[in-house]
Amino acid sequence: MSSVKATAITEFFSTGTVKLAGATAGLLVVLSLTACNLDRDEGILMAAGSYGDLAVVLSHDDLRPAVAPFLQELNTPVTFVIRQEKPFNIDVYGPDKWKLCRGYKNILLIVRLGDGGPVEEKVADLLSNETITRLREGRIGMVQRHDPFARYQFALVVASSDRNSLASLLRNNRQQIGDLLAEQIRERIQRRFRHTGLQDDLMTRYWQQYGFFIEMPLEYRQTQVEPEGFAGIEWMRTKPSRGITLAWRQVADPVSRLDDDAYLSEWRREMGHKLHNEDIVDLGLEWSEAKLGDIPAKLLAGSWASQVIDGGGPFRCYFFADTARQRIFCLDTLVFVPGEDKLPYFREMQAIAATFSLTGPHR
Repeated sequence: MSSVKATAITEFFSTGTVKLAGATAGLLVVLSLTACNLDRDEGILMAAGSYGDLAVVLSHDDLRPAVAPFLQELNTPVTFVIRQEKPFNIDVYGPDKWKLCRGYKNILLIVRLGDGGPVEEKVADLLSNETITRLREGRIGMVQRHDPFARYQFALVVASSDRNSLASLLRNNRQQIGDLLAEQIRERIQRRFRHTGLQDDLMTRYWQQYGFFIEMPLEYRQTQVEPEGFAGIEWMRTKPSRGITLAWRQVADPVSRLDDDAYLSEWRREMGHKLHNEDIVDLGLEWSEAKLGDIPAKLLAGSWASQVIDGGGPFRCYFFADTARQRIFCLDTLVFVPGEDKLPYFREMQAIAATFSLTGPHR
């Protein structure tokens, strides 16, 4: 497991766009490492728990006060209708309990170089000598490692020479670290579904008949296809219930249609009536800019109420343009999980949604 190779270098601006910057400037340069000659889906145990579980391991217990503000910002609650949920279930461990991190889906190893001890020793074992040298010289500030102890696991090593510079590095890059964790969670969910199986026949049919591609896992069942002539397809998964719905329309100017919030929200309302027997709750609708994989999109978030049962829940709906075929798309995700956290299920559906493509498979 200690044999590694550099596969890519991901560099960040403080604005979140790609750029090279030294760790001493307070901006992350992220080196990505994976194990050599390892089948990432075979041969080692799978990390347990939720993709929201995060183990934070410190090279010394006196780093806790310096790390606490960063962790609080990283775990800013997400709101689903009126209920707030924290993105991560965070456990912080000192060097004497570092081994507890090995079963988590996400690991953040925060190292003050020179502390010695078991955490710095383990980091040295996980990384190459060249990488350790670059960390010590301040040429990189963070290293990401895939599957260090188990499958579907992601570890970040953040290292600097003293407590103040560590705190600054974390503070200045809180958004980048959060985005990187979200990206890696999404990629691991996709990877897991690819391993357990996709509905290849259906996916081929969608591409041939409708000109779009989406990776649909075996766990999801196609429940409706263009009901009563409405251009849309619905996929559902139960226990608990969550659904993905894709609708499309021919329009003369797809890009300008995306600027008409009233038109888009009315379309989403019609889709709810025809496919879900639901009403959209007017109160609390929120618009924002988003991306669906690499496709720019508008995101409408809100809540729905069933016309059939006494219940409802949140939805997140993406609108985007197909300029080549003069179409607009609406890709909706919703859940019905009363009393439970919603974020784990939205993470799953958004990972599926992010595979959507108008140019064919991109695996």
